[in-house]
Amino acid sequence: MPTRDPSTAARNAIDASNQLDGFGITLGADAAKWLTKLLELRANPPVEPPANEVAELIAGSASATAIDRALAQKLGAALRAGQHMRATQIVGGRVLDAILGDRDRVHAELATTASGIIERLHRAALINETIIELTRARRTDEAHALAVAESDTAELSDLYQVRNNVLTTPGARWSTGWWDCAIWQTPWDTAIGHVSETDGSKWGLWRATIRAGGRLWYPTHEQATTASQAHEPADMLPPINPRRTGNATFITS
Repeated sequence: MPTRDPSTAARNAIDASNQLDGFGITLGADAAKWLTKLLELRANPPVEPPANEVAELIAGSASATAIDRALAQKLGAALRAGQHMRATQIVGGRVLDAILGDRDRVHAELATTASGIIERLHRAALINETIIELTRARRTDEAHALAVAESDTAELSDLYQVRNNVLTTPGARWSTGWWDCAIWQTPWDTAIGHVSETDGSKWGLWRATIRAGGRLWYPTHEQATTASQAHEPADMLPPINPRRTGNATFITS
């Protein structure tokens, strides 16, 4: 199974922290401790010695001891800079590991936000009237749900990305062969795999899928793979391209 790329761990840890903060999620004590250390390391990189310090000392008839000390500092500067960078990668990985270790709590809190958005999107998808018509009829809740459908779609997409990138073991696959329940609860329903009345936007695609009977949800990786595995045909090899059900199974940006 692929592992996390250490070269991006520090940046990914900060991004993860910012994304979770954007959804009102407080880091656990362990993750917060390592994040503080990461920010400290990034704020205090090693200072590069002056380029010609050794030459200036020699020109100024400095003692051999002073010259040797400056020379050692100069030669060690590159090594120290590299090791400092590696230290940020190590600590960044510890931040991500700590968040992953706290994923049950974090996912539960994100799921609370996701469930409200999903409920609103399902309501909006079944509305046939325009926002103006709804407003004139004083159906303000429905008008609001329709008005924020695009932004709700974007926010739910972000929630899925946080779940996939931060709360799921690196390298884990969502598809179990034929099916992928990462977004849709029952992708094996034929109707939702062949929707065509869309406007080309993600909201248009989701709206059409919901109207065809699809049900959005916000499962953990374990919940999604358990659900899809139960519907895998026992006597059929999985497709070469598991994107068989198109919009019903994968996140598209």
